[in-house]
Amino acid sequence: MFINSVDKESLNEIQLLAVEELGINLINNDRVQELIERVNPNNFINPYNAEKLAIANELYSTLSKEGLTYNELEEVEEKAKQL
Repeated sequence: MFINSVDKESLNEIQLLAVEELGINLINNDRVQELIERVNPNNFINPYNAEKLAIANELYSTLSKEGLTYNELEEVEEKAKQL
C-alpha cells in the first residue's frame, strides 16, 4: 500500500490506528516538552507582544490537550516558527 506524503487524511488514520490498535506512540514526549517551553505564553508577556501571545496561547492549548495527534504536533511546530 502506497500513501502519498501529502495525503494527510490517510496519514492521520494510520497514526490513529497505530496508537489505538497497536499501542504505538509516534509522538516524542521530549519534543512535546520542548515545544511547550518554547510556546509558553508567559514568554511573550514581558516584553508584551499581543500578536505572539495570541499565537502562543493557541499553540500551548493544543499541546496541553489530551489526545494530541502527530498531525497536530506538526502543525504546532510549523506555527511556532512565527514566534
